[in-house]
Amino acid sequence: MATFPLVYGLEVAELFFSIVFFVVVTSVLIQGTTIPIVAKWLHVGVPVKEKTRYPIELEPSIDTKAALKEVEVEEGDYAVGKQILELGLPENVLITLVNREGKFLVPRGTTRVEVHDKLLILSDKKDVSDIRKLVKGDVRWK
Repeated sequence: MATFPLVYGLEVAELFFSIVFFVVVTSVLIQGTTIPIVAKWLHVGVPVKEKTRYPIELEPSIDTKAALKEVEVEEGDYAVGKQILELGLPENVLITLVNREGKFLVPRGTTRVEVHDKLLILSDKKDVSDIRKLVKGDVRWK
């Protein structure tokens, strides 16, 4: 808005532009630095929930039958200490990534599953509900 007087060549245009510029910059600096502090003081701050960002994404098309599912391996699960080959996964199920303590591993058949590993599993949508049961040991694939 402060540029309109400049465009029309008004006498006080530069002064008007300088005032508006100063007010905008001051407002941004004051509000930008104090909003988080005031939000915390008023107890309206929202905690940021960290979500694991994987280096890959599945952007399913309309016809796809595949789904990605993250499963965390817990103490006492059937998969703990086993190689991926020993899990007996069917051909339509693939462990695409292993998140181990924040580091991503591309698994091989000989990769051993450890407690607290987060497995990113690609499978048919119809099998997604059975993935956690498989890692836990509650179900065996046909």
